[in-house]
Amino acid sequence: MEQKTKYSFILRNLHIIGGLVFVAALVLGIVMEDMARGPEKFQLMFFHKSLGLAVLGLVALRLLEWVRSTQPVALESHANWEVWAAKLVKIALYIVMIVLPISGVLMSWFKGYPAAFFGLFELAPMVEKSKDLGELFESIHKAMVPLTFGLLGLHVVGALKHHFIDRDETLVRISPFSKG
Repeated sequence: MEQKTKYSFILRNLHIIGGLVFVAALVLGIVMEDMARGPEKFQLMFFHKSLGLAVLGLVALRLLEWVRSTQPVALESHANWEVWAAKLVKIALYIVMIVLPISGVLMSWFKGYPAAFFGLFELAPMVEKSKDLGELFESIHKAMVPLTFGLLGLHVVGALKHHFIDRDETLVRISPFSKG
């Protein structure tokens, strides 16, 4: 039986699309953090929340495709510590891509605000307004950001190390631009 050398077409595309949407949501969150309350900040917040909900949906699709498809095995050139480090970072990234949007929605809901998705639909608050719980989920949401950047940094540095130093197929296997 021939071993699979690349991730599925769907996973490769969800990886890049999800990554771009996730980074866009992070950047918007950082940009709007220091802005004064006003129409510009609320517009950015609208897009930030929409992108966060999109991240959650894309992660759900990725996990479904992960279960449905066969994954390639680690390359023989990868050391055991690299395989384990990659798995840990991947799991941690999935956790933050789930916890960040959920904590953001809960923060909004507990503060009495809906979470809208690009004006297409709105997730009305499903909880009672609570200042304390709103602040708790805001703290969780904000505390995840440095961890997220650290994990993204490890993920990118690892991919670039494999591509430019090891010169192996790691990056090509997940690239949506590779054939197959």
